[in-house]
Amino acid sequence: MEDEVTTHERRGHWKIIPISAVPKGEKILDSVWAMRRKRCIGTGEVRKYNAILNAHGGQQVHGVNY
Repeated sequence: MEDEVTTHERRGHWKIIPISAVPKGEKILDSVWAMRRKRCIGTGEVRKYNAILNAHGGQQVHGVNY
């Protein structure tokens, strides 16, 4: 999870700002973590974990949030 957040910050996709810095009247979208386990096909053994942070799709407005 830490790797996902730092990668987004480093690439300039978004930046973390304090909630007090958000202008009044602006809607803050919830976020949802998608967690996965990557397994070896033959043994079924977990070889790595993957975490992806997504914006809540049901709260997005076309032309505003994407």
